[in-house]
Amino acid sequence: MAISWYRDGRSVLVHEYRDSQDRTEQQSLEYQGRTQLLRESITQGKVALRIHPVIPGDEGDYSCVFVTPTELGHAQFELRVSASGTPPLIYVEPAHTGSITLTCSSSGWYPDPELQWRDPHRRHLSPDSRKVSLGVDGLVHVESSVTVEESSRAEVSCSIRNPVLGEEKEVWLAVAESLFPRVSAWTVALAVLLVLLAVALVTTAVLLLRSRRAREESMRSLREARWFAASGAPPLIHVQPAHTGSITLTCSSSGWYPDPELQWREPRGRLLLPESKRQSIGEDGLIRVESTVTVDESSKAGVFCLVRNPVLREEKEARLSMAEALFPRVSAWTVALAVLLVLLAVALVTTAVLLLRSRRARGLLPAAGILGWKKAQVQSKTLSGPAHLRSI
Repeated sequence: MAISWYRDGRSVLVHEYRDSQDRTEQQSLEYQGRTQLLRESITQGKVALRIHPVIPGDEGDYSCVFVTPTELGHAQFELRVSASGTPPLIYVEPAHTGSITLTCSSSGWYPDPELQWRDPHRRHLSPDSRKVSLGVDGLVHVESSVTVEESSRAEVSCSIRNPVLGEEKEVWLAVAESLFPRVSAWTVALAVLLVLLAVALVTTAVLLLRSRRAREESMRSLREARWFAASGAPPLIHVQPAHTGSITLTCSSSGWYPDPELQWREPRGRLLLPESKRQSIGEDGLIRVESTVTVDESSKAGVFCLVRNPVLREEKEARLSMAEALFPRVSAWTVALAVLLVLLAVALVTTAVLLLRSRRARGLLPAAGILGWKKAQVQSKTLSGPAHLRSI
């Protein structure tokens, strides 16, 4: 008895069984160590071939040839390979003024998945770009970007669907208004302060020059901040700034029963301790859960929010990574503004002092003249008095 499996006609020998033994002498190298003939029902004329692990290159037409001394059998099969990848990961980064760029990516798909951006009304958003690449394992990595304006900052979703399995994975994201880049009020204030400082410096320079000239004419000068279970919606992560160097993430999901388990994790699986967790019951009796955690720049590589139904043992997760520029920090503009305010104050005080000194200097000489005249008059009277007395 001999049983032979082929792919693409008889060009590739997948597996051969002959004389009650598996023969690997002529087996194709790409299948060596990955095939097993299941012979439990061979006496009934039934056999099966197991291929493990399956790779995208295994897809194609297969044939089985069964030969005995009294019989020759032949069967054909079509093998289609399909794989569902990882949940979508959304990366957030600032774009131009008043907008943010969202990049959605996922790996481990086959064949090419369908990636779509949607708004809260399930309407499709046009992506800025879409990239597809193959990994070393033959599976597909897909990536797409979309730009969201501040005027349309409502929730946005990224969904990836396998066209063969019909399986879809989706993640939602909401972005706080304060994360959209804009022209800072500090920039305007700094520009105004620079003009005022320039004016003050020019004025000071002029006054210093006048003071020097006046000093040559006898003036002094100075210088100087029932039991049923329900699996809810995919988690939605809301992003908003916290204190300097940190961001507050709020994960929420509705439609669960019984109470779901919600966890925050880092990419390496380490649990993050939430700051708060709230649950509420809607009019339909289903549970809405919400949890908040604050992360710093050390967690920008990625954060996971996982919601799990303890009865169904079904879990849904959302992944988020953040650009370093999204973490609030003490701005260089703030430091520059504080320095400029100090310089402006010093310049104004110096200007005031110089003006006061200048005014006093102008009134010095006339006063001295009057005092000299009065003194001379008194002396005159003193001298004439005794003479008068002597004559009497």
